[in-house]
Amino acid sequence: MLSKKIIFLTGATGTMGEEGLKQILSRSDRFNLRVLVRPSAKNKAFMSRYEHDAALEIVWGDLCCYDDILRCVTGADYVLHVGAFVSPEADKLPQRSLEVNLGSTMNIIRAIKHNQIRMRSNWSISEQWQRPAAVCPLSTGGVAEIPSRSAFD
Repeated sequence: MLSKKIIFLTGATGTMGEEGLKQILSRSDRFNLRVLVRPSAKNKAFMSRYEHDAALEIVWGDLCCYDDILRCVTGADYVLHVGAFVSPEADKLPQRSLEVNLGSTMNIIRAIKHNQIRMRSNWSISEQWQRPAAVCPLSTGGVAEIPSRSAFD
């Protein structure tokens, strides 16, 4: 039997991220899931619903910390980056939004390059499910392959 693929998912405590978490865990015969979650009281309570799932590895950390990202990317087969600092708080703190949203993406790209793995995605899950396989530009000048939903079915 082939070993299960490891998916690293950011943003698991958000609306789209939780749906991704549920969908991936429902396919635990084929995938193990690694999530990076900020260790707030709210997030710890949220993740307590899922923490006993054998297919789930929770890494407590921060998207802005490269070492946390590197730990999560290392050994992963897929990266689904959904985590972001969003409205309404992002509207009030635009500099923090930039630090989290751009900084986390740059950390993920750097960790993927460090591990010499092919980047599969840098787009939201909603885009993943709605778009056919395509090549889309990244702000770094590179490209990311967007797999069709069937890649995860």
